Amino acid sequence: MLDPFPPPPLWLKESVEPWATYFRLATLPEHVHEILFAFAFYMFIQFYLSPRLSTYFFPQFYLNFPRRTQLNWDVHIVSFVQSTLITILAIWITIADQERWDMTSGGRVYGYTGACGLIQALATGYFLYDLVVSTLYFDMFGVGMFFHAISALWVYSQGFVSIYFLFLPFLHGSPSSLNDVYTTKKTNQAACFLPRFRDRSLISMPQHSSFMSSPALSSTSIGFWIR
Repeated sequence: MLDPFPPPPLWLKESVEPWATYFRLATLPEHVHEILFAFAFYMFIQFYLSPRLSTYFFPQFYLNFPRRTQLNWDVHIVSFVQSTLITILAIWITIADQERWDMTSGGRVYGYTGACGLIQALATGYFLYDLVVSTLYFDMFGVGMFFHAISALWVYSQGFVSIYFLFLPFLHGSPSSLNDVYTTKKTNQAACFLPRFRDRSLISMPQHSSFMSSPALSSTSIGFWIR
């Protein structure tokens, strides 16, 4: 299923591609604008929409809260909006994404569609917002929330990693650019190769990386069969 969001501006995509290649975030250039949009959207709710709506609908509570409680209130409003939005979109994509339905169970875990990339981007944008807020109000939220934001942002960013990159030392040959592994730019095909295998797939499992299947595995890699 194609990403329902418009594609990123060419200048933004090209500016992101070099360091996306360096950090092996193969699908990030196609969704960076969605991350920035989500981040701006959540910041708008935090610092503008939530205070005004809360003051209008709950003046007897919100205006009497101390600053720390008001901040926590606004953070929870953003969290509620984000979780509701992600849940609705995830249910819709689960039902409507025919490309995802055609994947195997492994493909749904390790595969890629443009619509699933949108969900990933919205979640990443939220945790980017979370990191900024945790930094701005470090004295209120403390070190725990700060490192929670860092770890969550890191984990969700890994969704943009092409698993193929993790297996380059175990493959015959290596790609020279993002375009060699990320083929979804025009065709919206799966970015990793696992969904291509409908039956058994021989996959490599090096100690430091995740699962990945490839038609050109090194004879020295450790393989096993999955159904």
